[in-house]
Amino acid sequence: MGPTCSIVYENEPMERNTMQRPPRIMTDTFLNGRELLISIVQGLVITASVLFAYQLTVQAGGSEEKTRTMVFYHADFCQHPVELCQPLVLLQHF
Repeated sequence: MGPTCSIVYENEPMERNTMQRPPRIMTDTFLNGRELLISIVQGLVITASVLFAYQLTVQAGGSEEKTRTMVFYHADFCQHPVELCQPLVLLQHF
């Protein structure tokens, strides 16, 4: 997720008058409560779905290699919709 975030934010256009605005106050945070809550919920949903895929594969009698592959694939697959939807969530603030 880290490299994807870097690519997304590096390609964001700079806001108008960015260089004319004073620096932000050091006590201000980058995330507000709503954005933090959305991130936590997204992480919990991804974790639950990965654990579900793990349980399903183990109960179906999958080998260690197959279980590892399914979990990795599922974790990677679940992350892409989150990455695609995140800019849409951020745009709602403007």
